[in-house]
Amino acid sequence: MNKRLKIVIIVLFFISGISSIVYQVVWQRYLTFSFGSDTLSTTIIVSIFMLGLGLGSYLGGKISDSLDDLKRLGLYVIIEIVIAVFGVLSSFFLYDILYQKFSTENLLLSIFLSFVFLLPPTVAMGSTLPLLSKLFETSLREIKTNTYYLYAFNTFGAAFGAFIPFFIIVPRLGFNGLIYFAALLNLLCVLVTILMYKSLKHIPHNRTSNSEKEEELVVKETTQLNWYLLFGVSGFIALSLEMIWFRTLHIMLKGNSFTFPVLLSIYLVGIAIGSIIGLMYLKKIKNPTHLFFRLQGLIVLSTLLSYIVLFFVIKNSELIESFNDYLYRYEKGRGFRMNFLTFFLTSFFVAIPTILMGVSFVSLQEASNKSIVSFGKKLGTLLFFNIGFSSISVIITTFFLFQYLGTSQSLFFLSILLIILFIYKILYIDTSYIHKTESSLLIVTTLICMAIFPDNQSMWKVFQGSHDKEILVLEDKSSVSTIKLNFLDSKTDVIFLNGLGQSYFPFKQDLGHVQLGYLPVLIHPDPKKIAIIGFGSGGTLYAASQSEKTDHIDCFEISTNQYDLVSTYGKMIDDKDINRLFNDDRIKLNIKDGRKALLNSDEKYDIIEADALRADSPYSGNIYSVEYFELLKSKLSPGGFAVSWAATERVTNTFAKVFPYAYTNGFMLIGSTSKIEIDLNSPVKEEFKALPIDWKKSVLDFKKVEYHSDQEVNNDLFPRDEFNYVYKN
Repeated sequence: MNKRLKIVIIVLFFISGISSIVYQVVWQRYLTFSFGSDTLSTTIIVSIFMLGLGLGSYLGGKISDSLDDLKRLGLYVIIEIVIAVFGVLSSFFLYDILYQKFSTENLLLSIFLSFVFLLPPTVAMGSTLPLLSKLFETSLREIKTNTYYLYAFNTFGAAFGAFIPFFIIVPRLGFNGLIYFAALLNLLCVLVTILMYKSLKHIPHNRTSNSEKEEELVVKETTQLNWYLLFGVSGFIALSLEMIWFRTLHIMLKGNSFTFPVLLSIYLVGIAIGSIIGLMYLKKIKNPTHLFFRLQGLIVLSTLLSYIVLFFVIKNSELIESFNDYLYRYEKGRGFRMNFLTFFLTSFFVAIPTILMGVSFVSLQEASNKSIVSFGKKLGTLLFFNIGFSSISVIITTFFLFQYLGTSQSLFFLSILLIILFIYKILYIDTSYIHKTESSLLIVTTLICMAIFPDNQSMWKVFQGSHDKEILVLEDKSSVSTIKLNFLDSKTDVIFLNGLGQSYFPFKQDLGHVQLGYLPVLIHPDPKKIAIIGFGSGGTLYAASQSEKTDHIDCFEISTNQYDLVSTYGKMIDDKDINRLFNDDRIKLNIKDGRKALLNSDEKYDIIEADALRADSPYSGNIYSVEYFELLKSKLSPGGFAVSWAATERVTNTFAKVFPYAYTNGFMLIGSTSKIEIDLNSPVKEEFKALPIDWKKSVLDFKKVEYHSDQEVNNDLFPRDEFNYVYKN
């Protein structure tokens, strides 16, 4: 391939990488409305997407070997058009149809419909690399080099797409705007490819040189099936590490909606850089089989060492006391220092392992793919196994490793997997004493790291700035929940969810949540049935349960460990309010996505409220949007109240757009479809009278809020507040 054509193809793959990652992230967001944003739903969504990519890789490779170059280009044009069409239609199908028309149907139907829609575009995305890997090349060496360049720059594009659009486009145009941007990129690829196609019809292609015939006859060091399985295991480890890194960083950084795009971007940049490094030193790779295994060992070992180093530095060094204070504190940071910390800490964990992952892709191809005739098929099958095992990794890491082992022991599991891999290498691959010794040393080094690696409780204690303080930790598939004892003083403890402070104990210390739960009950004339979205410490639920008129309360929480942690804590300190809460027959504790549960329920409530959630938290847009408040309105009994934290002025305006009678005291919002009559003589619960709250004044502080059409609101597909971290109107 001449230099100009190579640059054009590389640029096309860079652009294609941007659009693909945008679709992946935005489609996952669309599907949370139908499936919910809990752990099971997220796992289903990711698995559907990855299954399509894997199938596409296999089919693209199989087809590629039977086509000439111009037919490959023609098929590539069709693929990009298909992706663009499905991109443009995705909002209509995944949100307007699947969510609004079929969301109340059973889970299996939603999975089937999602799969039917996502299969064509994801198969198309997965097919592009193996399809074009042999484009315009006449030797095996040229094909491999072309593949490494395409893989690297497609990954660079994905890294760009994971970062820049979410900082620039989403805050200005929302998710639909981002989808249209991605579709335009696909159409740009179509236009450039058509122009290139027309100018290349006269050029002959696909000539296999005689010198390559000898290379095709090289005896493989292991069977092709073994290579497929080995690359599958490599994908399993890589994606499991990505999930472990994200959980760690999200908790340490007290993450917002931009934490995952930053992590994903750095993760992908590392892989792309590693691919380029592997390409640069290609001629020096004399034994790619041993290099591939060596790299897998270094990926896991470098991860173990990064955790060990950071653990002991935080625990023993006074030089980073300010960082330790940040880990311990209630709120997240803002500004340049926070952005720098996010970049630095992410790079510290992710950079070296992901660079090694990129090099390992090159070493794998060098070791396993030695035939020009079947190169595309083998590349596609390798990617199919890699993506397929990655999909399995999502399920196992979520529902087994995090659930039963925790983050620390999940790394133990991957270390054991690595040791098994090297035992296999010693028994079946190593033929020399030097290689056997090297493999044995790597196993011993891994065992040493495992021996000094902190257990789960100790690790989270240090990584949340509490190495010299008392702390309770409970981790499972959904989250890491923590109670820091004696947080403010000897009388106040605080519950944290994924590193971020939620509320205080005892309940009566947290006056904000007490008011959030109790004021609507105090104002409503007959609050028989109540729904609370979000548990937190249980403070809002506790306050809302204080009316003797209330017969039933449904509480919805997606973090599956919070109920258990708070219950354990209540028993440990013999807190009567907490224990009474868990023994109240009127209260039903549900482990569900609250919005999804309300959507699928025919129940009507006198009061529905969401526990306070920061407006820039991930998925916070789902409970501060016009559509969410419309859902609440549809589930209210006559004269019922919808209640929300007045997190921002935009939230207040959004709330007022939906409810004709909306009131705020500056802290919380109460809305109804009918005028709210306030009875100032409503009796206050005796135990709440002693609190430093003027209840009569708190009730009188509520003023009617009017909707302003000239001001912005939050929508499901344009959650302005959630992505308002960088750009502000």
